[in-house]
Amino acid sequence: MKGLNLEQEVKTVDTYVSEIAERLGTLSEEEAKSLSGLYGKPELIVIAKLLGPEVSGVLGEAMNMLSSTMTPTQKPMGLGARK
Repeated sequence: MKGLNLEQEVKTVDTYVSEIAERLGTLSEEEAKSLSGLYGKPELIVIAKLLGPEVSGVLGEAMNMLSSTMTPTQKPMGLGARK
């Protein structure tokens, strides 16, 4: 792992969180489904702990927004659904 370059651009937390929100908005539908599939799983909880409340809050809001915009896949119901 390379050392940290202290001369890199310094970002505020607000700027970083905004950039993450923008990136979340550019995910493909498949990537969004993959991310939504992590909701409530231990892996996402650990990631949220690492990122901290500022970033994980935005991630949670984005996941809620993504799940509300995704088309749900409904299974056919009734006798006509049988093969």
